[in-house]
Parts: sequence; C-alpha cells; structure tokens
Amino acid sequence: MANWSTAWVPSYPMAMELEFLTKVSPYESGAEQRRQKWSSPKYHFFLSFDVRAVATIDAIKDFFVARAGAYDSFNFPCFGQRIKGATLACAEGGASPDTITDSGSGFVLKGFDASHGVAIAGSGAGNDGFYGLQTVIAGTLTLDTAEDIVAESANASLIVYKTYVVRFNEDRFRQEWLVQTAAGLYLSGAKSLELIEVL
Repeated sequence: MANWSTAWVPSYPMAMELEFLTKVSPYESGAEQRRQKWSSPKYHFFLSFDVRAVATIDAIKDFFVARAGAYDSFNFPCFGQRIKGATLACAEGGASPDTITDSGSGFVLKGFDASHGVAIAGSGAGNDGFYGLQTVIAGTLTLDTAEDIVAESANASLIVYKTYVVRFNEDRFRQEWLVQTAAGLYLSGAKSLELIEVL
C-alpha cells in the first residue's frame, strides 16, 4: 500500500471530522426507524496548501493520479496526532518485537491504538517509514512481528505519527497558479484536499 509523505505537511491547520452513517426510514404514521450503517465512525481529513515548490505540488498530484483519484487507498500520517522530541526512542527487540518508547507516556493520551499503524519521521538511524502495531500502552508501541527498526537513542528530531488508511474523497485535483513577477508562474498549490478513512 502506498504512503502519503510525511514531508507533505498542510500549510494551514488540518481539520478532522468524525462521521457516523445513520439510515433514517420514516413511516406514514410519523414514526422513524434508525439503522446504523457503519459499525464504527470514519474520520475525514481536510488539507490545504499555500505556495509550494512546483516539484512538491507535482509530487502530490502524481500521488493523486497514481491512486486514480478516489479509487485506491493509502496510509496517511495524521499531522494532528503525533509525538515529537527527546522523549522518543526506538528499540530493536532481537527475538521479540521491536518497540518505540516514549518516556513522557503520551501514546494513549494522543489517541494511538493497535488498530491503526504509525509513521516515523526525522530518524537519524534510517527508521523513517510506516509500521503496523501489535499493542499500545502509554509509554510503548510494540510493532508487528514482521516489522523491523534499528535501535535509536532518544533525540529531539524523532516524530511518531498515528496513521490511518484513507482514500481521496473525490476524483478532482485543483491547482492554482499565481503570476507574481516577470520571472514567470508560481504554483500556489492544491486546495482543500479531502481524505476519508477506509474501514
């Protein structure tokens, strides 16, 4: 499965909406029957970008095209649910699963859970990437048995994001161009990309 780049951080606050799907069937008497169509809620993510390098916006557009718009799903690092800084470290477990630790015990507080994966960014030891989880407690994320990271001491550059499996919510990608100087056109960005969680 493809991964949204952790370098593609939205320019503005990222909005998240939680949605249930309830089917309401009215009767002639005025009574209603309500049925829950989704067993659990879905998250929607709204991303906006301002002026970026042409190469960056082209990379996001290419990613959109490779997913065939709203057709294919991918892993998304939730930029609002992350832990960064010197409290984080990575441990190679040998015969046991590898782990990511937080001496500040913030994983549960930030909403990390074993039904979602994680992404690591800012690693100086080559641990950047997306990983599945086996268990989550306040101070430790235990990776799936098949996952492999190398030991990395706590450092201020490490970031761990909660990840969601999402898809684009529509098949259109909008770009805006600005004529700023005689030097030519400058790419403003892709506006209001909406992602929806795949259950």
